[in-house]
Amino acid sequence: MAVFSTTHYLPVNATDDSLKIAQQLDEFSVTALRKATRLSQEGLNLFQQNTVKSRQQARQKFQEALVIFRQHNHPQGQMLCLATIGKIYGDFGDTQRAIEYYNQALPLAETTGERGWEGNILNNLGLIYSG
Repeated sequence: MAVFSTTHYLPVNATDDSLKIAQQLDEFSVTALRKATRLSQEGLNLFQQNTVKSRQQARQKFQEALVIFRQHNHPQGQMLCLATIGKIYGDFGDTQRAIEYYNQALPLAETTGERGWEGNILNNLGLIYSG
């Protein structure tokens, strides 16, 4: 997975203190997004084990990552977590929750231009509604 970074724009007359604060915030954001990425990767590894227990553990990892991605306004990370959680709920037969998560993920896929994910989400929604 990619390492995420953030950009802070400071006024030309920013003081040394404000520069230090911005650097700390940037380091905090990078550290948090790395943690979310690690949690997502762990979730993916568990998801691929394809057991009930590993899928439940994967869902928890993606839930934890989702919180961080939301806190740092990272739409691609949010979309990945939401879509995968939706898939897990769908696989467990909880179609209502799956639909809820897919419906949150879909606009993020659209706005970020993630056409592959958008198609995947729409396909999974179609399978739920046709089943």
